[in-house]
Amino acid sequence: CALAGGNAQPVLILAGGCSSEVEPRLGGFRALLEAGLNDFRGTILCGGTREGVSGLAGELFGKASGRPDVKVIGYVPHFISTDGNATLDERCHELRRTDDRESFSVLEPLQAWLDILATVIKPKDVRLLGMNGGSISSLEFRIAWVLGASVGILQDSGREADRIGHEIRAGHFPGMLLLPHDAMSLRAFVHAPASGVTMLDGDIRERLARLVHSGFLSEHRYRNPDPAMQPWESLRDDLRQSNLDHVEYMAQILAAGGLRIEPATRDAAAPAFSEAEIALMAEMEHGRWNVERLRQSWHYHPERKVGQKQSPHLVAWNQLPEEIKQWDRDRIIAMPRLLTEIGLKVVRA
Repeated sequence: CALAGGNAQPVLILAGGCSSEVEPRLGGFRALLEAGLNDFRGTILCGGTREGVSGLAGELFGKASGRPDVKVIGYVPHFISTDGNATLDERCHELRRTDDRESFSVLEPLQAWLDILATVIKPKDVRLLGMNGGSISSLEFRIAWVLGASVGILQDSGREADRIGHEIRAGHFPGMLLLPHDAMSLRAFVHAPASGVTMLDGDIRERLARLVHSGFLSEHRYRNPDPAMQPWESLRDDLRQSNLDHVEYMAQILAAGGLRIEPATRDAAAPAFSEAEIALMAEMEHGRWNVERLRQSWHYHPERKVGQKQSPHLVAWNQLPEEIKQWDRDRIIAMPRLLTEIGLKVVRA
């Protein structure tokens, strides 16, 4: 059976621990998901129990959550043991059963992938967010990675997530991300643009991407012969796409603040952002930067070493020094002025 009628809406797999060992960590996980996914629209796949990480999906996004734009599907064995270790989560919009009899196994995540592959959704557009977890979660992380999904593991979240985190740092899982405990980094990971899904039309999107790249060239002329230090026409396809994804997320950031981009008119005037809007959008921009750097194989280190792709700023927003926070705020404040340079404006929706 297909997911949500087989359309190409976002799909997030929430994978992680459901044993009693994860209970002390759930409060922190809940806060991250609540803040980072507060505007998520799409389908969430989980383990279908009220316990552990799976239970957070039902609690935050299930039938009683007031989120009609989110569908939660849980995958469970045909029968659930009555030992009290696992309880069906009826808050899920749908529970799908496998042929397992009384215990969970790899069959549940495999069935979820069979359902995904029966739709028009491409594996590379699926996100898996992993927290904590045992042996089944460990397999689930690896299955998603092998199939080409985008896999993000919450660092220092315990058990199998920590074990695979060591392997990510060692370079054994190229493309798998080790995400900081930062809600806006989780948001940026989950909201990365899917294939062919954009908020901006093609012409505006490319003009903005060219503008961003032009600014990058102006700020980093000393880095030649970096492959990114090329005119737009000579850029590699993946580097062009990086710029296009950047401006697409810029539109998302503005939309989260109740704003949108449109062609400027003669009487165009840039809106004045409130301090609260600047603070929210700056935090979102830092989350985007974190995920972009992680995708480019950067990692945290107390000392910044560009050649070794190390940065002390790959951390949560609340761990940043004030001067770096201000740099993000300044980028947000400058956004309307930059847009006017190419005949665009920011307006309140």
